[in-house]
Amino acid sequence: MIRIYFDWSVFSSLKKPEFSDLKTFLKSNKDALLCPYTPIHFNDLMKSFNDSNELIFHDLQTIEEISGNRFLDILDNNFYLREYSVQEYFEFRKNEIQSSSFEIIKDSLEILEKEGIQLEELSNEFKSLSLQNFGITEENREAMSLFIPSLKSRNPSAKTILLEFVAFADKFNHDKSFYKEFRQNIKDKGLNLPQDSGNWKPEEVIEKLDQYLARFQGGITYQKYVEQICSFNPNMSLGRFEFYTNAYLLLDLIGFKQDKLSKNTDSLQNILNDSHHSFYAAYCDFFVVQDKILRLKTEALFSFLKIKTEVVSPDELLMKINSRILRENDYSGLGYIKLLKNGILVNKEASKSVEEPDVYVYTLNNFIFNYFNYAVLYIYNFEKLNVLIIEFKRYNRNYSSFIFEMEMQVLFSNVLEAYKLKGQSSFESLGTSFINKDIENAKIVYQSHDHQMNFEINPDSLLPELSITMKVTKDEFN
Repeated sequence: MIRIYFDWSVFSSLKKPEFSDLKTFLKSNKDALLCPYTPIHFNDLMKSFNDSNELIFHDLQTIEEISGNRFLDILDNNFYLREYSVQEYFEFRKNEIQSSSFEIIKDSLEILEKEGIQLEELSNEFKSLSLQNFGITEENREAMSLFIPSLKSRNPSAKTILLEFVAFADKFNHDKSFYKEFRQNIKDKGLNLPQDSGNWKPEEVIEKLDQYLARFQGGITYQKYVEQICSFNPNMSLGRFEFYTNAYLLLDLIGFKQDKLSKNTDSLQNILNDSHHSFYAAYCDFFVVQDKILRLKTEALFSFLKIKTEVVSPDELLMKINSRILRENDYSGLGYIKLLKNGILVNKEASKSVEEPDVYVYTLNNFIFNYFNYAVLYIYNFEKLNVLIIEFKRYNRNYSSFIFEMEMQVLFSNVLEAYKLKGQSSFESLGTSFINKDIENAKIVYQSHDHQMNFEINPDSLLPELSITMKVTKDEFN
């Protein structure tokens, strides 16, 4: 399936009449497109929730229509895709406790103290609680005391540190004036980007930031700066999610395309939500955005991290994706050759001996079976005939290196349907093997009138591959 990730502003706008063409297109191509909703979309949605806001229920209906209740979530840097009713998830989020983290922790500690239980007595973890658990070291203690006043004393209690730390984090996240003041303090310290930084091209943003930071921080690079931010929390593992979202936030903090936070409900949480949207999109084929600031920051990070997800507007998506979906195709040998010729030849290697093939590498303009986007053609030259082997693969030019079970189910079904093998139990029974990535048993070999088709799981990548073997005359191939 072709993965499309929508920024919340686009998801919400799809209910408007001016987006009817795109909405109709998405609904009519559900079998080819994966357009999931995520917890981050609901972070944005729930900001405007109240019982009298009827637009929210239109948003819920739109999310359900476009996503097909396909819910994408991340846990410990692993992605999970499953069926989850939009309405059920809304009820779950609606019933969540609305208090701030500070209020929750403060109330919990007061309840414990009424029972005569002190924080340090709760468990061995709290007995050994140290300043490092809060990312506080001797080097940054003085600076951190601006936000955690108890650090000015020699031996602050764990309870005091915890309450002050959580209160600071809560205010930092939800009080936009506090965050904007913090951002201004960074600028006042001298970290003030050139006025023309807003005109930097995506591919040069990080390079220019490195040059600027070298003057301001004595040789530190942007990447190192992000890693240092993450290291403030010794309990944080520096995975992709932590690095990416902190890298996004750092762009805002140091002045590149800063979010204005102009609405009353805006706060740092808006920027964090955008960083999460951008990260989710790094695992998809297309990221559809309307927010110019989100787009520019994302393009800068995608360029820096060599993520080839296409960042597009709603109108651009409709133009690009319509021609990429392969609705009908002649799945004959010559039909496959035509698909190659419609693609882009990116590499060519001539054979070094009679026994070796010529090798051609193509990126495809169409997603074959709405999945494969890359092909390698091997041509064995004989006197009257050419033997061709075409290997169709999925080349993930982004963070993704996996296929969801749902995507495998759809791909398996598409291949069987193309070869009219549906309903034949000997083939249908292999579906479970493909979904479970059972390398030994997930194999289909089928001989058609002019080629042999092999469909299997690559043992190294654990991704599906499809190969076509055929004999053609010199005239047929040329």
